[in-house]
Amino acid sequence: MLRMTVGLALFATALRAQAPDTMALKQPMDPENPTAFIILHRSELKLADSQVTQLGNIGVALTMRIRPIKDSLDELRSEAPPPPRAQQTTAYIPPTPMTPAQRDSVLTSRRASARLLGEMHDAGRTARDQAVAVLNPDQQKKLQSLQDQIALEARLGKRPLINERGGPPGSASGAGTRPY
Repeated sequence: MLRMTVGLALFATALRAQAPDTMALKQPMDPENPTAFIILHRSELKLADSQVTQLGNIGVALTMRIRPIKDSLDELRSEAPPPPRAQQTTAYIPPTPMTPAQRDSVLTSRRASARLLGEMHDAGRTARDQAVAVLNPDQQKKLQSLQDQIALEARLGKRPLINERGGPPGSASGAGTRPY
């Protein structure tokens, strides 16, 4: 009896390991890495092995391009002083006005962040265009259909889309992750 129970437990564990992650299949395309979505749905799109290889190369190139940008954003973030209260919902107004040097520092930091986020956006957009160019017209239509279906399911299920925050600040949906 004990052997049978242990055998069933091992069999169930093996089945879970072989089953695809269905939650990952229901996630919308990440604009930061569009190739992962396409590769994840390779069976529905009927991708050839050469297409998967090309998409993998595009994804690696994108990762190599974005990694230094994220590191630069992290450096900018670490240079900024922490807000006085983490859970504050209204804009913080310091008790004393900023000096011109402090104001210039804040503006410079904001401009640098905007420039880096723009570079990340452009890199993701370029990778998406390259990835879609690898697909034939039927696969492109099927990809668009998959994206539309997942977005509709997310709206109907009240799940936040990839760039939407769900819940109050500090909730589990985005807590501890990079804000970009």
